[in-house]
Amino acid sequence: MQEYKFYVAALLLIISCTPVRNEGEVVIKNRDIEIVIPSEFGIVDSGALDYNSYLVSKKFDTCFFEIGLSVNTLSENCPEVVYITRNAYDKVVQSLPVGPYYTSELNFDVDRLKKQNVEFYRLRNAPVKLTKPIYTKDGIVGIYIDSIGIGNQFDAIGMIKFSMYTKVNGLEETDLYYLIELYRSIKVRQVKN
Repeated sequence: MQEYKFYVAALLLIISCTPVRNEGEVVIKNRDIEIVIPSEFGIVDSGALDYNSYLVSKKFDTCFFEIGLSVNTLSENCPEVVYITRNAYDKVVQSLPVGPYYTSELNFDVDRLKKQNVEFYRLRNAPVKLTKPIYTKDGIVGIYIDSIGIGNQFDAIGMIKFSMYTKVNGLEETDLYYLIELYRSIKVRQVKN
């Protein structure tokens, strides 16, 4: 029965978050919260897929978004690094399985294996994480906004969160910076009922 309630809540959440066009901008509504996507994104279509919704942009690829009690935080998994002593490195590394990164460096910087950078700021007193690729040829540009409102759906009480991202593959550097600025310009509004 609990599982049934979860699926009904998820379906209602997706249905209640359908984007509405308003003078070129796209507004994603969820009860008393509106997420305003600027018209410069060039949104031409929208829809829902499983637990995610999406916006199709004529300028960039598909923008996926979630709004609810539990959403993707756009955090990159930390790469697995195995340290091997310098003496054994050459002998052992060829016989080890593929997967983790093997090194004999004493002060190895794990950040050089990451694909994403993050930036933190506040929007209407809500914490925001903006993620962007280190290299322009691969990664995502996205925004995660925590605590934009209080949810109360089927006895599930918690803070409403929002995340939206676009995959960037082979995007020119100027277009990438433009996309990052567009993500920074996303607004959150409280609607009075």
